[in-house]
Amino acid sequence: MLDEIVTMSEIKLVAIDLDGTLLNSKGEISNNSVVEIQRIYKMGVHVIITTTRNNFYVCSFCEELGILDPFICSNGAQIYSKPGGTIWKQYTIPFKVASSIAKLADKNNWELSTTVNSIIYWKQRPGQKLGMVRPNIVIVEKNHDALSEEPLKILTWQIEAADALEKLCKERFSTLCKTEVYYNPTGEFHSFGIFPVDADKGTALDYVLQKLSVDRKNVMAIGDNNNDLTMLRVAELTVAMRNGTMEIKKMAKVVAPSNDEDGVAWALKKYVSDDKNL
Repeated sequence: MLDEIVTMSEIKLVAIDLDGTLLNSKGEISNNSVVEIQRIYKMGVHVIITTTRNNFYVCSFCEELGILDPFICSNGAQIYSKPGGTIWKQYTIPFKVASSIAKLADKNNWELSTTVNSIIYWKQRPGQKLGMVRPNIVIVEKNHDALSEEPLKILTWQIEAADALEKLCKERFSTLCKTEVYYNPTGEFHSFGIFPVDADKGTALDYVLQKLSVDRKNVMAIGDNNNDLTMLRVAELTVAMRNGTMEIKKMAKVVAPSNDEDGVAWALKKYVSDDKNL
């Protein structure tokens, strides 16, 4: 039944998550995935990268893939017209929210990763030098030192910090920011993110569809983690990776092989073949 539905509904746009989906466990894109993405892109199918990563990471992967479509980064806080292009949409965390988060983290010596514009600020660890350690990454003495402007996102990999910051956000700032918890395929905690209240992959993808005049019935979305759920709600054909969380596999219409088994290439080859898009 699914094959019949997809055959009738021509795929014109594919939204693809990066970590745990397009990227394998080594953080690389397989040759098969590159081939399949280039194939559908040359057919005229839009390939939209959607990720929690920052824009400069996405631009690098888009260059590797040879695509110039819009992309979504920082979990929907930024939408770009294309690699190196203009920002179509941007949301930030209000300064009073970010300041409270940073002060609580500094009080407890928790490490945050704070993104402001295109710069990631990391709290200094013992022995680290302050300042820029590589392009787009700066070490600061305190988390609060990162807040020259309102940030796009704040991340932590410490579970103690995640628990306390989630409580802070829900009790004091529930209308001003939103939180996301990320899990490993085995279900253990991986990381925690704080984002602008209006930022999520689904809202961002819907905006891109409007800009490109693409109907939801012509969209495939592929993801692996719970922050991809909003993106899948926007698409007709929904694909979860085998290494994904239980929640996303339950929601998806298709479960593809894992990110280490060319799951994205498998899905594109199966559901976006040339004869379906003539």
